[in-house]
Amino acid sequence: MMIRTRLRLLAWGSLLTVLLAITLSWWGYQLMQTERQRHDSIQRLRTAAINLNVMTLDLLHATTPTLPARQWLAIYRNLDSKIEDAPLRADPAYPILKEIHAKIGERFENLLQAHARCREKHRDLEQPGCRTLLTRLGTQIRLAVQDLFVEISRAEQRIADRLSRYTAIGSLLLLSLLATLSLWTVIIVLPMTRRLSHGLTRLMDASQRFSRGHFDHRLPVEKEQDEIGILSATYNDMATRRETAEQALLNSKANLSEAQHIAHIGSWELNLRNGELAWSEELFRIFEIDRHRFEASYQAFLDRVHPDDRQRVDAAYSRSLAERTEYDIVHRLLFDDGRVKHIRERCKTEYDMRGKPVRSIGTAQDISESVRIERQLHYRLGLEGAIARTSTQLARAGEQDLDARIDTVLATIGQAVGADRSYLFQLEDDSDTFSNTHEWCADGVASQMSDLQRVPTSEFAPAFERFRADEVLKASDPGELHEDLAPLGEFMRQTGIRSLINVPITTEGRLRGVIGFDIEKHPRAWPDEDIQLLRTVAENLGGALARQEAARRIAEHTWFLESLDRISAVLAGKQAITPMLRELTTLILELFAADRAWLLQTTPRDDTRYLVPVEATRPEYPGMLASGAEISKADFNPELMRRILASDNPLSIHTDDLENPPDYLKTFHIQSRLIMPIRSTPDAVWLLGLHQCASRREWSPAEQRLFKAIAERIGLALAGAELLENLQHSEQRLLEAERIARTGSWELRLPSGETHWSRQEYRCLGYAENAVEASFDALIAAAHRDDRDWVEDRIRSVIDGKNATCDIQHRVVWPDGSEHIVHQLAIIERNDQGRPLRLLGTTQDVSERVRMEQELEFHRQHLEQLVEERTATIRQQVQIIDQTHVAVLTTDLDGGITSWNGGAERLFGFSDEETIGRHVSLIQADKDPGFLHQRIVTPLKARGQYEIEPTLSRRDGSTFPAHLSLSMLYDDDGAPSGMVGYVLDISE
Repeated sequence: MMIRTRLRLLAWGSLLTVLLAITLSWWGYQLMQTERQRHDSIQRLRTAAINLNVMTLDLLHATTPTLPARQWLAIYRNLDSKIEDAPLRADPAYPILKEIHAKIGERFENLLQAHARCREKHRDLEQPGCRTLLTRLGTQIRLAVQDLFVEISRAEQRIADRLSRYTAIGSLLLLSLLATLSLWTVIIVLPMTRRLSHGLTRLMDASQRFSRGHFDHRLPVEKEQDEIGILSATYNDMATRRETAEQALLNSKANLSEAQHIAHIGSWELNLRNGELAWSEELFRIFEIDRHRFEASYQAFLDRVHPDDRQRVDAAYSRSLAERTEYDIVHRLLFDDGRVKHIRERCKTEYDMRGKPVRSIGTAQDISESVRIERQLHYRLGLEGAIARTSTQLARAGEQDLDARIDTVLATIGQAVGADRSYLFQLEDDSDTFSNTHEWCADGVASQMSDLQRVPTSEFAPAFERFRADEVLKASDPGELHEDLAPLGEFMRQTGIRSLINVPITTEGRLRGVIGFDIEKHPRAWPDEDIQLLRTVAENLGGALARQEAARRIAEHTWFLESLDRISAVLAGKQAITPMLRELTTLILELFAADRAWLLQTTPRDDTRYLVPVEATRPEYPGMLASGAEISKADFNPELMRRILASDNPLSIHTDDLENPPDYLKTFHIQSRLIMPIRSTPDAVWLLGLHQCASRREWSPAEQRLFKAIAERIGLALAGAELLENLQHSEQRLLEAERIARTGSWELRLPSGETHWSRQEYRCLGYAENAVEASFDALIAAAHRDDRDWVEDRIRSVIDGKNATCDIQHRVVWPDGSEHIVHQLAIIERNDQGRPLRLLGTTQDVSERVRMEQELEFHRQHLEQLVEERTATIRQQVQIIDQTHVAVLTTDLDGGITSWNGGAERLFGFSDEETIGRHVSLIQADKDPGFLHQRIVTPLKARGQYEIEPTLSRRDGSTFPAHLSLSMLYDDDGAPSGMVGYVLDISE
């Protein structure tokens, strides 16, 4: 709680306590005054009562004939006025006093009346009767006065008691106020005094410490958030801020020094009056001077300046002083070891009232790195400009002038990087050899182009491994190359190369070549910036080479597509297979500019021949395989044939690569062969072949790709021809199956309405094939006129999506008027959007089946009639059995009752509901469990029929002798299934 709040509470509490004390004192004083007034009134009342009592005594002892009535009444009325004037109306004594006062007055009236009667009657008051009467009446007055005294005493006692209570309560209240004040002092005043004393003491001590510069001193954290706590927290915060500010000032000084060190900027101040020169720490570092051994002065500074710049620096400073301009100059420093630094100096000079310079303040910045970077930037800009120009040249280069543009690029970039030689190595198609295809050499530098043609990459294998990993190979000296690059280092020594850099040219993840730069005059380092720029040159060259290759590929692909289109045109013709193959071989011969083209069909393994469907050859070379001929498998190398059949790609074979070529290769002048297997079906394999007779021929990848595509299409054509033949056979079998099943099919295409009927569909509707135009309307029109509407509704419900299928049976009327019954089944086919595409249906003539079903229905009804008649007969027999007086019951082989007729119910007293399902021992007098099997079941099974006279029992417990005739019941297989018994009461 805040001390101000406590002080306010203390002030208000004290004020309220004083007000309460004053109020209570005033209230107590008023009460005491009231009670004292009442006490004084009671005392006056007592005095009046005493006077009345004395007067009453005088009356009692008076012997005079006259009574002092007037005096007594005056005293009596005075007493009444005292009672009325006394503040006793709220006191319980007031009505009693009034009553006693009235009683005294009444008795005094009685006394006066008695006194008057005695005087009138006896004239002498001493008469015994009068005296007795007057004495008795005076005594009554006296007793009433005594009662008055008693009640006055009681009222006086009550007032005294109240005064005592008021005194005690007042004392208690005063003591409570004193206790409250004491407690208030203990709880609030003393802690607050101690809090103020201790808090102010700590604050004074902390303030003295703060004034002495002890900013790290902190007051303890106060739990109470009062003025002392706030002042303590404020002091701590102020001390923290001051400490932070002091630390920030120190850090600022350190940062300034560090910033000067980082920026290589030092500051200096020259007092022009006494010549004193003050340097910052960084300035000593820039000038590389020990401050303890250097006497800072302007002349000492000039001694460090480069001799060539010293006069210029001094003149510039003197001019700035004379002209009152800023001093800003760049000059050099020369060190003892010959090193040179570039310094930029700036300063401003202060002048006195007379315009005389008094002090110069300036900075000196080491800009050696900036100068170096600026020079390097000029070099980099020149190199980047050269790359930009060459990039534009390569981008605009056509296929015809690309080689010249590459030579220009090598010359431009070589001169920009200061190389003596620049070159381009390109990998051959096999990637196993490389050649120097382009080269530029500076004046006086020998060319290496002729010596580096079709060089195996294996001679520099480690280098090409790095190139394929897209790594740049650089060497400032042959000796710094890794030991695995020793062949390259030896090559550099032999050719006089001091430094080199080789950048791989990679496109689409494949190494296409290397661009290189050699320096023979002096060693040179190759920084990363140069490498990145040279990579850009390599990328530009790679893009140009890729475009050149892409143009070649486009031409090859165009030739591929055009050739394949011509092949497809032949395959799409409707001619027979043999003429088509003959035309194909002629076209293949033309496309590949070969000397011979042929097709060969293999036969099963157990056959010893090959079939030659067709061959085409040039006139100057004789035919080797006659079309339509059969040749022996022995004429072919079995191992070669296995290689051909196992390959999925064209197989190129050169005669001069064979150790022992067959004689027919020489006979027919075959130098190169290209053979591709054709698999039209899993069991049928063909061979497509080309012969080159004039010379050895290397088939390019594009030619082999086209050859493979042609073979695949021929295979598809052969497979399609075979599939078409199989399809025709399948259609014939389907038509035959429809004819046998008397089922036709139809198809309705939506929404065009195009309809197709099978042959059997015409027959099912009674038409000859194509006698009417197939349509949906014709299909509906064939239905019986009473069935047309609902047949059409059912079929259209499938089209509308109301039903998934249509499965109905209706009548059709043939053109000859005969009526037939057909079974229609239709389903709908929809696209991905749910739109109907076509309706597929079948029509089956079920007239014969319906006729047979009708005959079966007739026989079924006849059979049901016979069964009903038999059932009625059995029902009648059961009724007879049930109504006979003989008890008839049946059981299973275990004795469970299965039927119970009316005679049994009358004989035994049990109903059928009570007996069916229960054991027959229910009516057995002898409860022996073996009785049924020993006496009945065993002999009955042995004989088939059996009679016995047992003793049976009724429902009421009575027994009677009975004649029991038993027969065995059998199931459909002739096995025993139960027993039937006839019971007669033979007791009479």
